[in-house]
Amino acid sequence: MGMFLELKYLGKWMVHMKFSFRNANRLLTFLVLTLLLVSCSGEMKGSTASSSQSSSQSQKDPTLPTTTTTTRMTTTTTLAPTTTTTTRMTTTTTLAPTTTTTTRMTTTTTLAPTTTTTTRMTTTTTLAPTTTTTTRMTTTTTLAPTTTTTTLISTPAASNSNPVTQAVVGSRTTYNVGPNQTYLEPDTIPWGALQAGDVVNIYYRATPYKYKICLRGQGTQINPIIINGVTDSSGNRPKFDFKDARTSAGCNAGGTNNVFNTSSQYSLEDYGGIVIKPGTSDPAGYKPRWIQIKNLEFGGAAAGNQFTGLTGATMTYGDSGGIWLQPSADILIENNIIYDNAFGIFTMAKDSVLESACERIIIRNNRIYGNGRVNNYYDHNLYIQATNPIIEGNFIGQVRSGSSGASYKSRSSGEIFRYNYVVSSSRAVDWVQSEDQESGIAAQPDYGIDYAYGNIIVNDCDLGSCATNPIHYGGDNLGEQENVSSVYDPGAKYRSRLYFYNNTVINKVKMSQSYRTHIFDLSLVGTTVEAWNNIFYLQGDSLFSWLEIAGKLNLRGNNIISGTIGIGDINATHPANFSVVSSSGLTIANPNFVNATSNNYNLSAGSPALNQGTGIPSGISPNTSYMNIPVTRQPYLQLNGLSTRSINGSALDLGAVEGP
Repeated sequence: MGMFLELKYLGKWMVHMKFSFRNANRLLTFLVLTLLLVSCSGEMKGSTASSSQSSSQSQKDPTLPTTTTTTRMTTTTTLAPTTTTTTRMTTTTTLAPTTTTTTRMTTTTTLAPTTTTTTRMTTTTTLAPTTTTTTRMTTTTTLAPTTTTTTLISTPAASNSNPVTQAVVGSRTTYNVGPNQTYLEPDTIPWGALQAGDVVNIYYRATPYKYKICLRGQGTQINPIIINGVTDSSGNRPKFDFKDARTSAGCNAGGTNNVFNTSSQYSLEDYGGIVIKPGTSDPAGYKPRWIQIKNLEFGGAAAGNQFTGLTGATMTYGDSGGIWLQPSADILIENNIIYDNAFGIFTMAKDSVLESACERIIIRNNRIYGNGRVNNYYDHNLYIQATNPIIEGNFIGQVRSGSSGASYKSRSSGEIFRYNYVVSSSRAVDWVQSEDQESGIAAQPDYGIDYAYGNIIVNDCDLGSCATNPIHYGGDNLGEQENVSSVYDPGAKYRSRLYFYNNTVINKVKMSQSYRTHIFDLSLVGTTVEAWNNIFYLQGDSLFSWLEIAGKLNLRGNNIISGTIGIGDINATHPANFSVVSSSGLTIANPNFVNATSNNYNLSAGSPALNQGTGIPSGISPNTSYMNIPVTRQPYLQLNGLSTRSINGSALDLGAVEGP
């Protein structure tokens, strides 16, 4: 349009002007300049339009990089680059599954300020179902060791003997092992690298797993390390057979996560089927802690059995444990079946100081039997050396046939032994002094003060073995009071006072099986048992007595005993060394069990034990708070597990099981 107007005016100018050569030259110059001006004007307009169109397209096209940048920034504008929660939640579409292996091995550093965004983002592929992970883990650093008091005195939940169990989701990483799972075998699970919040689910299968397990990690109270058995629909647990097994390759996961020093003869690889210990690079004083082993069945770590070690060499078990704990803390062993080992469970204590001892071990609702060594009295179903262990809800059977070990042995401080069903071997329970722990276990303020309540303790010679002294308390290998006038001093602190209440104690012994049978064997003149709300049942013609040749038994509150009993051993010629004092009601009567012949120790209607329980008797002044724990659970007869105990009547019944 502009060019048309310019030519129009040019024509008019030529008509009114006298045309000359000079004018022609001027006209030619004018035309050239006009054409150049029009050309430049078109290019500038085209450039401006193109730029405007490109800018508009860049704002509308969602495939351009600038759009992605803007979108990503909208989720992180208020967070520092090291914030893990938002980053984890925004990466699920960008990460390949192959990144999970690295993630599992490195997530302990994901909360450190220096961790890169990319590293944190790799965890989302496995932790998507548990988006609260960061919140849980950030609270663990504030827990002081003193928080374990709550754990010690907590009331256990009721549990059946063979409950059906389910898989558990870890707050950090979850490993699933078994048929149709990510891992068919437990071999390559990074056992030595497990950390707080990690869970390993072992699924039931008909064929036992032939691998040994080891652990060195540190969980927390909120986010423990959990090894969890997933049963079938009938409650059958996944089984580990440690005979002819292999040590899992993941025990030595690499670098600082190696559990065993394979070049050393003292690597401890042969100490158990499940070994919990500090790793080869862990500093002095390091203890694995807050670990749970649940819902498994295992055995085969018996003396003489063999396995294949990490180097491929054939190795042989000796005094090995189904579970062997080197110094560790806050370990829970729950709802397992443990048999055919030298020790069912062994906890180490050595070198005098607490740093070299186990602390706060809970053993709950397990079935433990048939462990030990033939012609050996050093190995037992359980050998517990720890501060403040809680042993509850377990069926503790007899040791291996031919073994002289105890059903249960302990060298601990501040022990709570409750709601267990115990069948006696050479001893039913053997509570003795701490050994090699003068500045550790024996130096604890509650050392020598222990609690046994709600237990059924059976000493029945017709079951294959039995004990002359089924309940032993005080000390052992440093000597005990003999039948002499002088008072024995072992030169070390023995356990001194046992609070023994609401127990049912059964002694079925013929004289042909044991000429004498003592309910309590106390080590020293001053060793004392405070007893109330118990049932003592005697059957057979053995010469029964309360004590052997030493100690003090204070029968307080109400107790029932059936049968004929003497104070001490009839051959004891120094009665000043022992005494039995009944400061309240001692009823001599048959407790009227439902069927004692078939080991049914439930109370029948009309039993003299009904409604006779008392509270804490007067005259008892314990130096801990454990006496405030009510008797709220009871054991299953001849099974592992706990059931709720409610008062059926005006008061608690005597014994371990509430009657009708």
